Amino acid sequence: MEGIGLDNMLGAADIEKMFSNPAGEPSEAQEDTDVETSEVEVEKEETVEADFSDLLGNEPESVGSEKESEGTGGTSESGDDSGTPSDLFSSIAEALRDEGVFPDLSDDTIKGIKDAAGIKKLFDDEAAKQLSERQQRLEKALNSGATTNEMQTYQGILSDLDILNSKEAFETLSKEGEEGENFRKRLMYQDYVSRGMKHERAVKLIQKSLDDGTDIEDAKEAFNSYKEFCEGEVKRFQDDMDNREKSRKDQEAKQLESLKKHILDTESFYGGVQVDKSVRQKAYESVTKPVYKDEQGNYLTALQQYQREHPMEFMENVAMLYALTDNFKSVDKLVKKQVQKKTKGVYDRIGNILNNTRRNGDGTLNFANTSPDESEREKWTLAM
Repeated sequence: MEGIGLDNMLGAADIEKMFSNPAGEPSEAQEDTDVETSEVEVEKEETVEADFSDLLGNEPESVGSEKESEGTGGTSESGDDSGTPSDLFSSIAEALRDEGVFPDLSDDTIKGIKDAAGIKKLFDDEAAKQLSERQQRLEKALNSGATTNEMQTYQGILSDLDILNSKEAFETLSKEGEEGENFRKRLMYQDYVSRGMKHERAVKLIQKSLDDGTDIEDAKEAFNSYKEFCEGEVKRFQDDMDNREKSRKDQEAKQLESLKKHILDTESFYGGVQVDKSVRQKAYESVTKPVYKDEQGNYLTALQQYQREHPMEFMENVAMLYALTDNFKSVDKLVKKQVQKKTKGVYDRIGNILNNTRRNGDGTLNFANTSPDESEREKWTLAM
């Protein structure tokens, strides 16, 4: 499957070598190309292209720099230090809308464009909207976990389908001359190889078709056969990606349910630490509830957002917690020393109080400070 493709399997030069066509002499097409190239180079020398780099934020020369170079020393109408009028970029956006580049732009959107970043965003958004069906398929495959080799093969098949579905391809199929013949050779070769035929056998059949003068008819048959093959491969690949995506989502759902049960239904963590239900709920939401949307439209949880904004601190905290909790098993290292220190302080204070308290003859504590004196004691004597 790997390597199949009208664009990457067999080029025109390879065809010439395969069928032993004369080499070393420039063809008419090559001479025409050389002439066209020289003409293009002359045109390039005579043409001065407009520089739109400032619209994309590169700012090779600000609007106010020309005034400054003339020695006027004036400022822009808006009073901005950069010398750029505040309505410049909104005017550019309005002009682009009027010219049909962004026909759907609203007046409110145009008014909100204040800098080059706003113009750049217009182009980025329009490019995203105009993604071809092929690009959307490739993006979906990539998000579904396709490997590099799978993506290369899939992209090659989609490229071949684009060629086969074009009007020019079918017209070229019947053309006389070198262009039409080379296209027919490549098409028949791709069809034969896609059906498992070996290289030598495919070349032999193609040469026979040329010798018999049936190459146009044979190429038309190969056209339909190879197109059917490509469409079948695309469907097979997409079905495989859909199954992978479903399997991935099912696995994520199971993991999420397991995590929810473990966090919310477990009352003690780290070897016996009791955790309140509200804290457990907060912990669960920190890793499952989307609270932030990034520039690419991806939703992030609170923990993911913290990790993205503070990557070093996140790794440091996790590493330290892992070490201090004995691989997330116990918090003794975190609290034991503090408990021991406070307990020792309590014992010391109790010992000091006991050592400085008067005792009776029998060794019991004498609570002198809390007993009434003799005069007071008489008031409580029972008189007969």
